[in-house]
Parts: sequence; C-alpha cells; structure tokens
Amino acid sequence: NIKRPMVRELLLRIAREIETPGFASARLLDALSEMLLVELVRYLRETPADGNMMRGGLSRAAYRKVVRRLEDDGPPPSLDELARLAELSKRHLTRAFHETTGMTIHQQLDELRLKRATTLLDNPTISIAEISERLGFRSGSAFSTAFTRWSGKSPSRYRGELTRAREIRRSG
Repeated sequence: NIKRPMVRELLLRIAREIETPGFASARLLDALSEMLLVELVRYLRETPADGNMMRGGLSRAAYRKVVRRLEDDGPPPSLDELARLAELSKRHLTRAFHETTGMTIHQQLDELRLKRATTLLDNPTISIAEISERLGFRSGSAFSTAFTRWSGKSPSRYRGELTRAREIRRSG
C-alpha cells in the first residue's frame, strides 16, 4: 500500500504503454521500469524498519473516519466536516493527513473516487451521468475530464474496452 503519487503515475504510464504500444515501446518501458525501481528504493529507505507509516500523522482512528467519509457517495465533504470528524483543526488535519499518506486530502479524494469509478463503469446498467452524480462531480464533463486525466481514457472508451474484453472472454 504505497502512498507515493510518483509510483502510481509510473505504474499507470507502464500500463498504458503495455495496452497501447507506440514507437520505441520497449525502450520506454525499460526507462519507466528503472524510474519505478528508483522510486520504490527511495520509498523503502524512508520507511522505518517496522513498516509503520502512521508515525507523527493522524491516529489510525482519525484516518479511518476521514477515509470512510471520503468514500461516501455524493458531494465530497468540506474540510470543516473532515476536521470535525478527526477532532482536529483544519490546518492540523491537512498537515497530519499529508504526513500520514504522502497525499493531500484532495489527491486522496480523487484517487478514491476514480478507483470507484472503474468499478461502477464495469456495470453497463449505470449511466456515466449517474456515476458522475454518485461520485459527487459537479457535471458529467467534470467527471469525464478527471477520469481521462487519471486513466488516460474517457469513461465511455474505458467502458467500451471493458465490454469488448468481456465479449472476447465469452467467445474465447
């Protein structure tokens, strides 16, 4: 459970290159893999021997309360609401959250919502507009923009690829 945005970005770039190879894909994959290795070694050097990443940040209970609320359907919570849940000031919450996870609250919210979007997109009976609403985006276009930036594909393209893969598995 590595909370380092660079590692996530490198893994996504590697996955995209594998899915859609381009010019000099092998060289690019080698370079991305080396960058990933360096980032992982840096991460491991910064991690204490016992692996406890909850040092100096949020208590486990406060972290769980905040993340549970971030995972809820509907509009995202305000910083005031999250601070009340964690029983901290807004300033202390944002600092402690970043220290605990290596991410801002907004980055974590985006990560959780977009991961959830992939699950919801797998269900063809739920419209993209409904997914956008469930995840608390202001509009379908805001969701589409965020999802495309995160995954490299529009929600409809992502859903189409899932559907095609499912059909290939059934016929194969």
